[in-house]
Amino acid sequence: MKGRSFLILAILFALIAVGVQFYPFDRTPPSVDIQPTPGTYNEAVNMTLTFEAGAEAFYAIGDQEPLPYLEPVILKRDSQVAYFAEDRWGNRSEVKTAVYRVRLDTEPPVTTARPRGGKFSHPVSVRLTTEEGAVIRYTIDGSEPGEASPRYTKAVVLTKDATLRFFAVDAYGNREEMRAERYRINVDTTKPVTLAEPSGGLFNRPVTVTLAGEEGTKIYFTADGSRPTTGSAVYSRPVTFQRSGVLRFFAVDSAGNRETVREEQYVIDTKPPRVATKPAPGTYGSPVTVSLKPSEDAKIRYEMGGGEPTTSSPLYRTALKVDRDTVIRFYAVDAAGNIGLVEEAVYVIDTEPPAVVARPQGGNYSGRIRVKLETSEPADIYFTVDGSAPDDGSRAYRGPIGVSKNLMLSYFAVDKVGNRSEVIRQRYILDRTAPETEADPGSGTFSGPVSVALRSEEGAVIRYTIDGSTPSEASPRYQEPIRLTRDTVLRFFATDESGNAEEVQVLRYTFDSTPPATVIEPASGTFNRSISISLRSEKGGRIYYRRGEEGSFEPYQGPFVLDQSDRITFYSEDQSGNREAVQVAEYTIDREPPLTIPYPAPGEYNPPITVDLRTESGSRVHYTLDGS
Repeated sequence: MKGRSFLILAILFALIAVGVQFYPFDRTPPSVDIQPTPGTYNEAVNMTLTFEAGAEAFYAIGDQEPLPYLEPVILKRDSQVAYFAEDRWGNRSEVKTAVYRVRLDTEPPVTTARPRGGKFSHPVSVRLTTEEGAVIRYTIDGSEPGEASPRYTKAVVLTKDATLRFFAVDAYGNREEMRAERYRINVDTTKPVTLAEPSGGLFNRPVTVTLAGEEGTKIYFTADGSRPTTGSAVYSRPVTFQRSGVLRFFAVDSAGNRETVREEQYVIDTKPPRVATKPAPGTYGSPVTVSLKPSEDAKIRYEMGGGEPTTSSPLYRTALKVDRDTVIRFYAVDAAGNIGLVEEAVYVIDTEPPAVVARPQGGNYSGRIRVKLETSEPADIYFTVDGSAPDDGSRAYRGPIGVSKNLMLSYFAVDKVGNRSEVIRQRYILDRTAPETEADPGSGTFSGPVSVALRSEEGAVIRYTIDGSTPSEASPRYQEPIRLTRDTVLRFFATDESGNAEEVQVLRYTFDSTPPATVIEPASGTFNRSISISLRSEKGGRIYYRRGEEGSFEPYQGPFVLDQSDRITFYSEDQSGNREAVQVAEYTIDREPPLTIPYPAPGEYNPPITVDLRTESGSRVHYTLDGS
């Protein structure tokens, strides 16, 4: 009974475990966060997702299918990211969305104050303008502006001396350097002052001007360019300028103090600027430098390569180098903020010369022909028919060229941008003259292997033999120099394109590899007089010799005389180019008689004595003892 109770409990626990597996107690969806905070950035965004351990995160960019998050994702353009997490129990967080605006714009905005700082005899309404979307911060209390300073939303009214400091931050976080304008205001308290809002300036739309003065004053004004008086219209409601004009006005207070006539000039410019290019778009034969010039004071944004220019595009500052086919798109924004239309300039850089072909090409023809010259593109063709090199002063091609005699047609083409083709030459032959073949080298005796090159007129076919037979159309066709290593008889002839065959030519090649031997007379030795030296080569040819240890060899012209000791170096070279080894002959010319000295010296001695006769090496001494 007890064992049965344990079995029931075990089954119960197993059922509980299975139930827990399929029906988890954790119903809480996992949390998931995205970094950095969604917003606008002027650099690539490194997006990361953080979520609880054991869960998985998924994300989708735009309309794509969700992907598992494995590592940070780099965003280089505007992106809408949807993301969520799912834990192991299947609990899924809500789908969240983050929008990133990525603008790779690093150029800070530029803020302009109107009017500029200076001296004024009345309060001043200062307007600050910068690029669209930028935020301007300013101060007038002498402190340097920061992110916590007032944000510019409307004209700043100054009634006393002040320094207006300001900067702008664009939508991409680019911050302008702080700028400052100093205003010195000396209000004449004896006269009323009228404030025009906005102050005069440049506007790109109709402007409505409000005149505000001290309480109890009357304001007289004109808007037609005339000078106002007390008989002019009294201001009662804002004045609207639909086109450029001058607003002149003054106030008279209740005490009769009269304000000096003031004026504000309003320039209404609603015409967008245009941009001129120099040089004009078109085809050029070399790289060009393109300048962009607006029709008025304006900034130009551009893209090279066909892209659409935007506020993030490069700002034109200097001329653009164009060295290949390029599409430049650009627009201008003037000082009034008018945005011009996007304009396009297409430049084609053509550095390829035109191809020019003659039909028919040069060759042998049996009668008169007409030659037509064709080019691969529109081009001017210049030609000569006398073999001279054509130039721009030569005859211009206007139609087929009649050929009625042998001639050399030389021509070239120049396209519309000045690219010039190479000069091409075509020879036209209208007779039945057989070709002539030249051999290099010709017949002769050679010391070693020789390669014989055969040349004939263009288009001719050369046939040859080296086995002693007479060549025919069935003989080998000459294609490259013929290498000969032994005595050979070379026979050959050429046939031109018209079928004219040359008479068979015969050349003989003999090979001699034995160097010559040179004999010098007299042979080396010692002599007591001047001697005549002669050289002789057994195979003829040329003899070269040199006197002394150094110097260059010179050709032997005939016998020469040695008056003193010398060394003769010599060799000979035969007509086949065989050269013998260099030989050397030594000659000693000795004209001085030897001196013999007896030892001991002559004198009186007790006999017997031994006398030694000493002289120079190589001499022989003869003597007598009987006085003869």
